[in-house]
Amino acid sequence: MSNRVTCITKADRNSRYDGIIKLSGTRDDTGARWTLTRKECVDHVNKGTLFYVQASNHKVFLITGTSASGTEYVRTDPDQDTADNLLSLPECP
Repeated sequence: MSNRVTCITKADRNSRYDGIIKLSGTRDDTGARWTLTRKECVDHVNKGTLFYVQASNHKVFLITGTSASGTEYVRTDPDQDTADNLLSLPECP
């Protein structure tokens, strides 16, 4: 099962230093909507659950990373389309 990420939430959308707080999207198998905190999403990715961002006509999957301060986060596997696929998503309502 994979999950499409369709929007993100940041404390300050314009800050390059504030991380993503929540991610939301839909399940591919049922179409059900979901919302996860950054930490929950990291945990799911680390357990093998697939999350992706639709970039042009292909999927770019999420991977985890660790900041200099030791905070785990999610990001997209580098591709050739968008510099930051997650931050290019709209803000969640």
